[in-house]
Amino acid sequence: MNRPHHPIDVEPQSGGFSYAPGDLVTLLRQRAIIIVSVVGVVLALAFAIALSLPSRYEATATVIIDSRERSVVDIRSVLSDLRTDTPTIESEVEIVRSRKVVGRVIHALRLDRDGEFNGRVGQGATWADEATAPKSEALVREIAEAPLTLDKLIENATPGQAIPDDVFEAVLDNLWTYRIRNTHLIGITFRSRSAQKSALIANAIAQAYLADQVEQKANAAEATSVWLERRIEELRGVVLENERRIETFRSQNDLLSSGGQQLDERELTQLTEQVAVARNAAATAKARYENVREMLERPGAHEAVADVLASNTISTLKAELARATRKVAELRIRYGARHPAIQEAVAEEMDARRQLDGEIASIVASLANERDVARAKEVALVASLEALKARAADANQEGVGLRALTREAEASREVYESFLKRYRETAEQRSYQLPDARIVERAATPTHPSSPKRKHIVIGGAVAAIILALIAAAAAELLRPRILTPRIVEGRFGTRHLASLPRLGRAVGDEEQMRRLRLILASPQAPFCEGVRSARLAVDRWRDGNGARVIVCTAPGRDGQRTVLASNLAHQYALSGVRTLLVDGDPGAAGLSRAFAPGHDDGLIDHILDDVALERLVMRERETGLAFLSIGGGERREAWAGDAFTSVRMVEAMATLRSWFDVIVVDAPGLASGAAGQALVAHADQIVVVCDWSLCESARAKRVTRELAVYGDRLAGMVVTEVANGDLGTGRRVEPVPVAGLVTARA
Repeated sequence: MNRPHHPIDVEPQSGGFSYAPGDLVTLLRQRAIIIVSVVGVVLALAFAIALSLPSRYEATATVIIDSRERSVVDIRSVLSDLRTDTPTIESEVEIVRSRKVVGRVIHALRLDRDGEFNGRVGQGATWADEATAPKSEALVREIAEAPLTLDKLIENATPGQAIPDDVFEAVLDNLWTYRIRNTHLIGITFRSRSAQKSALIANAIAQAYLADQVEQKANAAEATSVWLERRIEELRGVVLENERRIETFRSQNDLLSSGGQQLDERELTQLTEQVAVARNAAATAKARYENVREMLERPGAHEAVADVLASNTISTLKAELARATRKVAELRIRYGARHPAIQEAVAEEMDARRQLDGEIASIVASLANERDVARAKEVALVASLEALKARAADANQEGVGLRALTREAEASREVYESFLKRYRETAEQRSYQLPDARIVERAATPTHPSSPKRKHIVIGGAVAAIILALIAAAAAELLRPRILTPRIVEGRFGTRHLASLPRLGRAVGDEEQMRRLRLILASPQAPFCEGVRSARLAVDRWRDGNGARVIVCTAPGRDGQRTVLASNLAHQYALSGVRTLLVDGDPGAAGLSRAFAPGHDDGLIDHILDDVALERLVMRERETGLAFLSIGGGERREAWAGDAFTSVRMVEAMATLRSWFDVIVVDAPGLASGAAGQALVAHADQIVVVCDWSLCESARAKRVTRELAVYGDRLAGMVVTEVANGDLGTGRRVEPVPVAGLVTARA
């Protein structure tokens, strides 16, 4: 018959927190274990982290953007020097971190095969594959002993466009580039697990940055040279074509030239000069002839003419005449006028005079001839000049087109020559380029690690430990149950409150777990056992009828206290003389089977699936008379438990067990764990929900009780666990003994 619902009367406690100043010391004393544990764990973790973190070394190289103009020869560069304004320097800072610069270093130093950067640290990875490259120590030593080796490696390395992304990102994560204050200096800092490697890579990146600048200029000069060479070929063709057009025009218009000058113009110039010379010569010849004629007409002309005409012959004849004249005069003085010698001398004088006159007449005739020739030449040249002028006037009309062609050709040639000059300058620049920066200070090998800051980690861990310990203590105090009355529990879940069980703490080892399962024997006066007895009284109070009954203990989820309650509740019934059977119905945990029947593999599932006789499966404990049925089933129990518990064989088994026992306590799995728990609940006469008090506010606990409400009065109520500290006392383990057979008849 149904009994009315009368909740157990428990006085409510205060619902708020109220601490006096002196209570803080008491609180800390009560939570000393939590505080010490948290501090110890966090400090140990801080020490472990500080000791486990690998040492990191940082090295810094410094580069300056050099604004001073450096020139070996006065040749204008293809690329202008870098400016030193803020945007330019900030851009160069980012270029140092570019894939082109960093990739060159990765390729030169083989960092893609270094375990620190390719993600294989701890897997036996070294700096590089030993078969193809030296190990890191040898490479670092080689470069340290010969710094030029690094420059050569960087110079010969190719920019790494094919570097794996993970390696590039790993190297970049350890690289810092920055502008040093407002200067032209760029700092390059690299961090590595090796002190020598950090300095090596920092210097390599600085060197690669300079090499990239040189390469950039060389590439620009190369590209410019190629373009100029192609353009020069085009301009050479244009110049040749223009000159060919000029020569064709000259030949077609008879405008031949010599020495860069038109032939007509040259002839006109020469002919003009010749006319002027001819005129001067004609005037000179005429003047000499007229002068001589005028002298011949005056007395003593022969003497004057002889002096004017500069002729050796006349001078000789004049001397002969003078000698003959002196001889005549001397003979006249000596012999008189009629002396034969005088006659002979006079004859000689007359002959000399005749010869002189004849020579003078010949020269005068020659002068007249020269005058006439010069005049004729002048006339001829003037006529030629006039004719040439007429022809030149016609040529000037054609010269307009020629001059246009000439100007075009000259312009093309000037462009061609300027391009040719620039090409030669650029070709010279390809073999010699200077970077726009220089290394001010190379990175030195650090002597002390820069990270981790182990002292700071430990100090921070200590501070965090104290804070977390206080938070944990406060949380433990806040989570301590303060309001837990039957009325509150029943109001939350809509079911009866059967009992509240204290906290048992954490079980350590099999002995401790066995003590918990039989706490009703080990420490019968413990608060937990008092709660178990209260739960039994409440369950008996709300039973329906007086026949054999099945009490199923379940929970919203996996709850270890559910198994402890089921075991102690069954022991309590057995101690009171009631024929009691404890059934392990949890296929997942099988906690009771491992504790009470560790050496027995067969159980309830084997009876259902393999028709193993129940008489062979039920065990009995000599001390209390409690019977026990393990879950069994071996490896298949979890997969087949749900089907087994809903089968007809299960119904028949429960009927048989009801005929053998008065009370059957079943430890069922949580209802949220699967179909097995729900199947066992269907066989129950009374359902006891075991819920940890910390889950009393959870939606899952409320949902489970609402789902169980369909069973009506078969839902006996709820037992709340873990609500207070209990004294476990001391107990001993009592081994269950298998039962050979049971009487099936019941009174």
